[in-house]
Amino acid sequence: MHQPFDPFLKRKSACAFTLVEFLTSAAILALLAGLGVAGFQHAISASHTGQCAANLRTMAQAVLAYSADEGGKIPPAMAPANPEDMACVS
Repeated sequence: MHQPFDPFLKRKSACAFTLVEFLTSAAILALLAGLGVAGFQHAISASHTGQCAANLRTMAQAVLAYSADEGGKIPPAMAPANPEDMACVS
C-alpha cells in the first residue's frame, strides 16, 4: 500500500519550528512592536498637547476674572520663577 506524501515525515518532531518559521515570526513580532511603540508615543504627545491647551484656557479665565474684579485692568506682568514652566506657551 502506498502512503500519501507527508512533509512532516522528514522531521524528527512534527511540533518543532524550522529556523525560517522562527525568524519570520520574530520579524513579524518586531514589526508589530515597532508600530505599537509609535502609536503609544503619538498618544503621549496628544495628551501633552491637550494638557497644555487646558492650562492656557485656565490662565485666560483667571486673567478675565481678575479684569472683571479690577475694573478692566489686567494683572501685572511677572517673570516665571522657572523658565521651563512656560515651555508650552512658546
